[in-house]
Amino acid sequence: MGTGCNIPPASAARDLRCIRSCPLSSTRNWFRLPLMYRPRAERRESSSLIALHWDGPSPRHSPIANLSNSGAYVLTSEKWNPGEIVSLTLQRKGEVEESSRLRFTVQVKAIRRDEDGVGVSFLLPRGTDLRLWESNIKPHVPQTEPEDVVREFRTAAAIAHIPRSNRTRNVASSPGPQQPSGRRRCRSRASRRRTPRSLSQLKRAKSTS
Repeated sequence: MGTGCNIPPASAARDLRCIRSCPLSSTRNWFRLPLMYRPRAERRESSSLIALHWDGPSPRHSPIANLSNSGAYVLTSEKWNPGEIVSLTLQRKGEVEESSRLRFTVQVKAIRRDEDGVGVSFLLPRGTDLRLWESNIKPHVPQTEPEDVVREFRTAAAIAHIPRSNRTRNVASSPGPQQPSGRRRCRSRASRRRTPRSLSQLKRAKSTS
C-alpha cells in the first residue's frame, strides 16, 4: 500500500536527520534545511523604509515592499542577477540620514527578479541573530517604522560581536581575598627565616645565648 508520499525513504531519512541537527534559533540555519521543510519567515510591510544603492556619485532610492528576518523585496528597476551581491543602506525615505543611528548598511544577495523588483537575502555577519518584530521595547506597537527596523539590525550586529561565552556567563563581581602589602610580606618572610625550624635548633639557640 502506498503512503502517498513521493519522497524516497533514504531521502526522507536524510532530511529528518538534517531537521534534528539544525536548530532553528538562527535564521541562518533555515537555509540548511530542504526547501519543503523551511519555515517561512514572517514578512511585514514598512511603507516609509527605503534602500539606498550607490551606483555613481548619488544614491538611488528604492522602496522596500516587505521584509523579514531573512530578506526583503526591493522595488527597483535594477537588473541584479540571482547570486549578485549588493550593498544596501536601510533608512527612512528622504535624504541620506546624517546620523549613523538612523541608517544601517547591509550586504544582500539577489535571489529572484521580476518586472517589479528583486528579492534579496541578507548576508549578515556570522553569529548575527536578527529578530525583527520581536523587540520588547515597544511590545504593543507593530514596530514597522524604519527606525524600529534599523534599531533591530544595529542591535543584532552589536550582539554578534560579543563573545558567545560572555553572553551566557553571569559572573558576580565579588572582591577576592586581600593580599598583604609588599612590606608585610617581606616582614613575614624575614620572621620565618629567623624562626628555628626544629627542636635541635631551638636548644642550640638557647645554649649559645
